[in-house]
Amino acid sequence: RTWLMFVPSALLGAGLAPAAVITGSIVISAIFLGIDELSALLEEPFSVLPMDSYCNGLRDLHLYAEFKPAPEPERAMPVYYG
Repeated sequence: RTWLMFVPSALLGAGLAPAAVITGSIVISAIFLGIDELSALLEEPFSVLPMDSYCNGLRDLHLYAEFKPAPEPERAMPVYYG
């Protein structure tokens, strides 16, 4: 990020007017900082997602749900090998 402070000198070296250098520096910095923020979110998405409330809801569902085993079939179908 520290290289963004050299953007104005690069734009001045390109022959832009001082007003264009200020505007261009702001636009270029906003674009690159936005890309940097997006890459940080893609790298670690779970800091943004509401995982705590999701996990707490699953835990509560588990605590209050009644788990019963599946009923046994009345009559199993024969298996033929051969």
